[in-house]
Amino acid sequence: MAIIRIRYQGKIHIREVTRNYRGWYIMTSKGREYWFRRDEDGWNLIHGTVLPASFMIQIAQQLEMLEGR
Repeated sequence: MAIIRIRYQGKIHIREVTRNYRGWYIMTSKGREYWFRRDEDGWNLIHGTVLPASFMIQIAQQLEMLEGR
């Protein structure tokens, strides 16, 4: 399992990320699942509640680093 780090209100929150058979990344936070998929527009949230833009930017950067491994 990989981890990503999200900075919020001066704290760094660490979340585990898994990958399903379709290549989508799944992050669980506070009992909710968030699914992310990369397409021609970049990283998109395809399942889960709406996230603030600042979170999406940070998550996209972290997912890019995971892809680069």
